[in-house]
Amino acid sequence: MKRDKLKVGIIGCGQVSRVGHGLAIRADKRAVIAASADPDDENLKSFVRKFKVPGIYSDHKEMFKKETLDAVVIASPPWLHREHLKDSIDAGLHVLCEKPLATTPKDIKAMVRMAKEHDKIVQIGHSKRFEPGFQRIKETGQYRDFWQDLPDEHLLALLPPRFQGGVDKASAGYFKKSRD
Repeated sequence: MKRDKLKVGIIGCGQVSRVGHGLAIRADKRAVIAASADPDDENLKSFVRKFKVPGIYSDHKEMFKKETLDAVVIASPPWLHREHLKDSIDAGLHVLCEKPLATTPKDIKAMVRMAKEHDKIVQIGHSKRFEPGFQRIKETGQYRDFWQDLPDEHLLALLPPRFQGGVDKASAGYFKKSRD
């Protein structure tokens, strides 16, 4: 019996989706990009043109209402990830969320709770997890200076590496930006 292709929606059609997620989904013969959503018309048009996406939306909630999807890739700005994850979970979808998972420990904790209560796959795109800078951060444990009570796998989603080793504390302020 031939299985239907996995129908994937994309939230956020910027550079990461154009050079990463879109190409990966297109190359995997088991999946198809069924719809995409981005409030930025230029990002959306560029992505749709490159990947010939049939479902085109400026609002991800409208995409969820009108499309029959199996999964979604969240590649929006990090401060929107919590909202987009909640909406995706509410729509009953499997989720791949681009890193960093969120911009605050509070949002990460809420997102982890949401994922645990969800009966679908919720995954973070840790494509850099084996790069030397990230490995150095993990080995030194320097990230503990910031958020003591989060598990390692969640902290590594937040902190930017200095590829000579350790955490770049000067740029960590970016990750404190919040949608609140």
